[in-house]
This record gives sequence, C-alpha cells and structure tokens, in this order.
Amino acid sequence: MMVLKNKWKNRFILILFMVGFVFFACKEETDLYFNGDITVIKSFDNDTLLSPVKVELEDIYDGSVLAYDSLLFFTSHKYSDCWMYVFSVNSGKHIASLCPKGQGPNDYLSCKNSQQFIRENGELKLWVRDNAKSARLLNITKSIETGATVCDAIIPMDWNKYFVYPATTLFFLKDGYILGQNQCEEQYSKGKEYIPRKFYLYKDSLGNKVKEYKLFNRPVILKDDKYDVLSGMFYANHSYIHPDQTKVAIAMQRVAQITILDVKSGKQVGYRMDDT
Repeated sequence: MMVLKNKWKNRFILILFMVGFVFFACKEETDLYFNGDITVIKSFDNDTLLSPVKVELEDIYDGSVLAYDSLLFFTSHKYSDCWMYVFSVNSGKHIASLCPKGQGPNDYLSCKNSQQFIRENGELKLWVRDNAKSARLLNITKSIETGATVCDAIIPMDWNKYFVYPATTLFFLKDGYILGQNQCEEQYSKGKEYIPRKFYLYKDSLGNKVKEYKLFNRPVILKDDKYDVLSGMFYANHSYIHPDQTKVAIAMQRVAQITILDVKSGKQVGYRMDDT
C-alpha cells in the first residue's frame, strides 16, 4: 500500500511540474491587433532534427510548388502548354501537365489554388480557379492516368460582380458553402488606411454572404496616431484548411504566429513565438 501511495505521489508531483512548466513557458494575452486569445510560446520541450533528402527532377520545373504525398505540383505562367506540371518524388519524372492554356471551353486563362486537396473514393483532387470566372475540381488521379486534365466539377464564379479583384483565398466546403478572403480591404472610417481583410462564409454563391470572421482588430497605428501604410504587409498571411473542413490555420508571413479559426463557432486561438 505504501508503494502504491508513493507511485501516486510521484505522479502527482510530475503533473504539477508539467503544469508549472507550461504556465511559465507559455502565457496567454489579449492582443491589440489580433482577435482571439494569443498564447506566447517561450520555449519548446523537444527539438526535432530534420534530415533533408535531395530530390532530382528530370524535366524543367518552375513557379510555386505544392507537395502532397509523393507528388510535387509546380504552377507557373512560363510553361508554354499548361499551367501546372506534376512530378513524382519517387522517380523524379514529369508525370502530368494539367490546366492547358487558352480561351477554349476546356482551357484556363490562369490557374490559382488555395492548396485544398480532397480525397474521395481513393482519388486525389484539387480545387483550382481562373480568371474565366470559374472554379474547377481537378481529378488528379484520373488526369495522371489518362494524360488529360479531368474535372469533376465546375462552379461559375462571377468575381467582378462582387469584387474588384478575385479573392485571395477560397475554400469549397460541404453543402454548397464557400469560405473566402477578399483581396480588397475595406477603407478604415477614421483615416486613409485600410481595415485588414476578413474571412467570409457564403452559401451557394458569392452573392449570399451568411457569416464573417474578423481576424484582425485594426490597422497598424504609429505612436503619433498616424496610420502605417505598411499594414497590408504586416497582416499578410497564408491560410490552409483542415481536410475535415472544420478549422483553418492562418500563418502570418511577417510575424511568427499561427492562428486557428473554428469555422462553425468563429472562435480564434493564436500561437506566437516570444519576441517576434
């Protein structure tokens, strides 16, 4: 019985130690510029050493790159035939050319994406959109197998009816919902600066806004109460949606911070490195 009590005592002490470490290693605070609770991380328990492996590709590649499993997707305007080249990491070979350039019904004037991959019935798919005012669900698996760009769905998107420029980010959710971030910022009412961009939830079309998520509280204001014209740079971010479509990770480009947005509740929780 004494041994058992000592074990529980040791475990309790260990738990107290861990709680104390977390308490002192991280602190939660309300932020002037960011919505939601911000946890400032001062240190990590463990360091992870990454060992790089060199991958040699056997063809020309250029532009922005996406990685999914053993595939690399390069999107560039410099390709003469298509917007996207797909390579296999395992073989290093160029295995597919997707989204042919042109103005025909099956062509693309441009090719943008929000890195939203989908797995359905064992097939890999990717949402892309172009300046022809449409969003298309590429079937990557069938495209590689057939050697032609295969689309499982095409959604008309009349950008200019609602925005001056196409949205920076669009995620396509279940039941016809669309989660997007507008490229244009609203003008701040008390000055010449702009309110940082929000996320908006639409139903069936961009004309039916059902919810909005305010990510940031205000423009960057200097000590003399002037609005810093670099607010747009400060708030620049990249967003990624979880495969179950319930949460979005918003990574700041110039602040060592990641914010998690709950799509259903709108709750935001941020994690920031200390002294960033």
